[in-house]
Amino acid sequence: MSIDARRRWRPVAGVVAIAAVLVTVLMVNGGYFDPQSGVWTSVGVDDPAYDSRTDGSRTVVTVEAITTLRLPAGRAVPFARQAAKIAWRDYRGQIDVLEVTSGTKGSPPTRQSWRRDELERAFGWRPDGLDEGREPPGPPTGAGGGMYRNTTVTTVREAEERLRELFTGLGEDELQMATVTPQVKGRSPCDGGAFDAYVVLDLTLPGTRDAEAALPGVAEYLAAAGLDVATGELDAGLPSVSASFTDGAVVSVVAAGGGEPDPQHLHFGATSGCLGA
Repeated sequence: MSIDARRRWRPVAGVVAIAAVLVTVLMVNGGYFDPQSGVWTSVGVDDPAYDSRTDGSRTVVTVEAITTLRLPAGRAVPFARQAAKIAWRDYRGQIDVLEVTSGTKGSPPTRQSWRRDELERAFGWRPDGLDEGREPPGPPTGAGGGMYRNTTVTTVREAEERLRELFTGLGEDELQMATVTPQVKGRSPCDGGAFDAYVVLDLTLPGTRDAEAALPGVAEYLAAAGLDVATGELDAGLPSVSASFTDGAVVSVVAAGGGEPDPQHLHFGATSGCLGA
């Protein structure tokens, strides 16, 4: 699915519940993502060293990613995995095998190898054009024909219904889930008698599907639906995407869990913005 329009997504102030989820993701991954610094610089790698070679019919890409950031013990996402995901979404050219040398400056590095099918299962498909050596097309953004493009709601009840409808369609149509039940978790009072609704959905994908690998498809679904989508965190190796309606409601999707007793799942959260009751 190709999205031609390119717009910068601007976060809406006051989205406390969604911000808390994303801050948690960023903190456990070793720092805050600064979209202005570039995906490698944002993780403390000033000069990632790419190289490639041909091994029979396969193209083997190597990357050396040594970070200047402190990597805390027990880090939720190993840095080698994060570096592999960044390279998967950043390197211009074919990748059949990816070999990652990573670590902290001044310490012995670790080496890990990923086959293409392993990368696809773990992280989803690559952005269009990368295999052909073209520049990444940038984050998908809402196309003009999306069903939610330029929609406006005036009451918190209408906002809740719209968010439930979006999450239900995404779960059923994009993720092929039979049972999808978004929940209204509450209404926060705003000034002047208005309210800000918060709607959530948690989905555990069936079988052995990796929740993080579903994120590229989720981003494109939201874009095609008419939302403005930001994939800066995804490009920086973090398991999350964000999006916004044109009237300011904000959506976040985070891949979380993966250990006992918390299975891998996708957490969807959305706030409506302050609206009349």
